[in-house]
Amino acid sequence: MKEATKTEGIQLSIKGRNTYIYSYINNRGEDLPKEYYDSLDVKAKIKILRLLKKFSETGQMSNREKFKKLPGTNGIFEFKSDHHRILCFFLENQRLKSLVLTHGFKKEKARTPQAEIEKTKSIKNGIIALEKKNVLKIYKE
Repeated sequence: MKEATKTEGIQLSIKGRNTYIYSYINNRGEDLPKEYYDSLDVKAKIKILRLLKKFSETGQMSNREKFKKLPGTNGIFEFKSDHHRILCFFLENQRLKSLVLTHGFKKEKARTPQAEIEKTKSIKNGIIALEKKNVLKIYKE
């Protein structure tokens, strides 16, 4: 039996003691953070997974270079591992601290590209609108 296509929403990826980390699922059913993660070599995957798991357990990063708020973005954050970046934002109205990973990319310049920030802003605005209407689809499989 063919699996039903997912609609836009978020997928629970890591359930930590302090924070739930979700992946953004677009309206084509694609899990953009997972697709980026799957494209990485084993060493990069291990580093990124370590960062995400540590954050999910503690809700913070002691090394501010590994997780930081991007200035002038109204709540867009990035995880950093070598040249790999995963952009994200917090959901406000959840019982437990909830972080949504939007997508990943390889950073090749000194600053995070504005196009990547705009992509995350657009996703964030869409997810927040769905959440306010109480129609945000949360996948927990």
